[in-house]
Amino acid sequence: MDKQHWKKLSHIFDLALTLSPERRTTYIRNLCAGDPELRQEVSSLLSSIEESDKMLEEQLRKNHLLLSDLTAHLEKDGPSGSLTGKTVGHWKVSDLLGRGGMGEVYEVERFDSDIQQKGALKIMRRGLDTPENIRRFRLEKQILAGLNHPNIARLIDGGISEDGLPYLVMEFVDGVPIDRYCDQRRLTISDRLALFREVCRAVQHAHKNLIVHRDLKPENILIAEDGHVKILDFGIAKILDETLYELSTVKTHRSMRLMSLEAAAPEQISGDPVTTSADVYALGTLLYQLLAGRHPLDIEEQGFRAIEQMIMHEDPLPPSRRLNDAEHPSPSAIADKRNTDQPGLTTLLRGDLDAITLKALRKETGQRYESVIQLIADLDRFRADKPVSAQRDSTRYRLSKFFKRHKKRMGIAAAAVAVITVLTIFYTFQLAKERNEAQLEAQKTEQVKDLLVEIFQRSDPFREPEAKNLSVQEVLDRGTQRVSSSLESQPLVRAELQEALGSVYSGLIMYPKAEPLLRKALATYKRELGPDHPDVAETSQLLGFLLFRKGAYEEAEALFKEAARIYQKEYGETDTHYADILSMLGNLYAETGRQKQALRQYISAIEIYKQQDSPGIAGTTMDLGYLLMDMGRMDEAQRKLARAIPLFKTYSEEPDVAIANALTGLGQVLHLQGDLAAAEDHHRKALQIRRTIFETGHTYIASSHLRLAWVLLDRGNIDQAVPLARKACQSFKNHLPAGHWKIAASEGVLALAWIGQGEFAQAEETLLNTHEVFREQFGVADWRTQSARQTLVKLYKRWDKSQKAQAFLNN
Repeated sequence: MDKQHWKKLSHIFDLALTLSPERRTTYIRNLCAGDPELRQEVSSLLSSIEESDKMLEEQLRKNHLLLSDLTAHLEKDGPSGSLTGKTVGHWKVSDLLGRGGMGEVYEVERFDSDIQQKGALKIMRRGLDTPENIRRFRLEKQILAGLNHPNIARLIDGGISEDGLPYLVMEFVDGVPIDRYCDQRRLTISDRLALFREVCRAVQHAHKNLIVHRDLKPENILIAEDGHVKILDFGIAKILDETLYELSTVKTHRSMRLMSLEAAAPEQISGDPVTTSADVYALGTLLYQLLAGRHPLDIEEQGFRAIEQMIMHEDPLPPSRRLNDAEHPSPSAIADKRNTDQPGLTTLLRGDLDAITLKALRKETGQRYESVIQLIADLDRFRADKPVSAQRDSTRYRLSKFFKRHKKRMGIAAAAVAVITVLTIFYTFQLAKERNEAQLEAQKTEQVKDLLVEIFQRSDPFREPEAKNLSVQEVLDRGTQRVSSSLESQPLVRAELQEALGSVYSGLIMYPKAEPLLRKALATYKRELGPDHPDVAETSQLLGFLLFRKGAYEEAEALFKEAARIYQKEYGETDTHYADILSMLGNLYAETGRQKQALRQYISAIEIYKQQDSPGIAGTTMDLGYLLMDMGRMDEAQRKLARAIPLFKTYSEEPDVAIANALTGLGQVLHLQGDLAAAEDHHRKALQIRRTIFETGHTYIASSHLRLAWVLLDRGNIDQAVPLARKACQSFKNHLPAGHWKIAASEGVLALAWIGQGEFAQAEETLLNTHEVFREQFGVADWRTQSARQTLVKLYKRWDKSQKAQAFLNN
């Protein structure tokens, strides 16, 4: 039987088993429309099951309530017609990409935007739009919206079609399933493991967000044209914490089959609770196929029930042995697709790779890798010729790994028996330490979760009555004290919590509390993980942003450049991590008067974002608009800032915050162009949005107060302007160091009011300071410096101090 035909038959058959016998006819007719041979095969298989398996009656009873809506719809409605050439929402449908049990997927293109954008539209099949299925469809949308990772296909849009069917539009991935991609390019085992590691990182991101994919088969893992992994289809994903999403109460009943057999774990077959361990098993299946070219179990010619029994009870052979048992394709053909010969491939798989793969495929969840991170750690240790946790520990094994890593050094020292003895003892202890590090990664996630739960339980007034009136800051302070007084033996766990708390403090503008936490976390990561680890880059980026906001530009720049170096090395120059840090450097250069350098950084970042179709393009487009305004290129600035608003609506998870920033920039441009009424309107809209999001006194609200006050002063509304400017000035003084340009700017706006009130001497002192701060930070030609200069000249003319005005202009 053709493999693809078998998969299709198995999928339809699997779903049909969940229906009562009297309801199956309509279901089979709908899903096998146009293929009478397939319909006959499914019906025959079901007949044989009904005759031989009495246990099915209990399963049908359990599923009856769950699927009653589904079967009623199937009897009433026929199959969905093709959407090719039609429009759904903002999208024009161009081609059918595939069909599944629940719906179709089409290639689409957006027609209401000036940016060409492709997508993959997934729409529910007519007849399956039951309330339960619609809730699951909406839950998939929420899951995708919460997963932001370069190796997970991103959600772009979603809604209800004119026919009343729910749809999602996801990032279009012009790619090939990972197994075919590797075979077509004859990738080596090393290259395949590198791709597999990308898959693991993406799955770990989902697990970190408490999402289990449950269907990690090659067809859902594509390799894009740029060679990077994209994971698709979270349609049957499971949420581990039902409080995360409003719709996460969609239940997976014990006997409900939501899986593909080729990637299913034993607990999915038995109906036991599904955890992240099911994805570990599926990753083991994928790894087995990438290494040995075969499924771990000989399921190709087996029936449905036989496959279930094999998954539940049959232990797979090690990949090196299964390779040599193959007939079609032959072992030599499999080896050739891995750019080696059969003996070489067998040797490479035998040992550590056999052990790693089989550990991921253990029937008992407790015997598998406890997390995807632990699986990644073992693969990294294999690549570095270090002992892997999947192997049985022994002195002989550890020494063999040591000699393999250091064979040149040991060859030179072969005659020095005493030196060898000392080195052997030393490295034996060192290797034991390395094994402990691998086990630490498996413990970190659980420990972090437990400690955070404890922190917030202690702040729960229902558990701790004295916590009734705790503020957010007091909750965070308690957490900081708890972290500081524990985890002495777990420095990486402590660092992760310090980083998280520091990030929250930073977002709340509590810089004095945030900075030491981030510095401690960064020092720990460098010491424990080495200077080139991605966690070092991420924390450097967080600390750098904090220092940038404080005005400590020199150290912030050094941290940004260090993060850029690590991201470039780890991910390459076309990755969004690298683009993010380029954009941050652009912000820093713009704020310190290096406009040409800032322009280069923004353009480079935007180019990467375009290639990756990344949400980062929205924020960087806005930042470019601000920069063009600073450079005096007002028309270009206005176009970029206006363009940023629809981009935020398309890409941003929190569009209101970002749109307020863009409105502020547009207000500034309009102000500088002399359109004061429109400028005031934009600033008031931005202020209204920010007031609904941020606490009173936040610097974002202060910025809106300041911009609005300046416009009001220029319109002659001094009484309205002065209170706003005073609030802004006080907020900046509370959160920023003395001498920061934003403090000088707010004082400069107050000086404008003093000029109107005749307080010339006070205004002069303030404006001279403002002008000096702007000149030192942004340069003589910057619009802020020029504005302060013009205001001083205006002051001297009003004050009748023409000599001072001339002296100032000549200076």
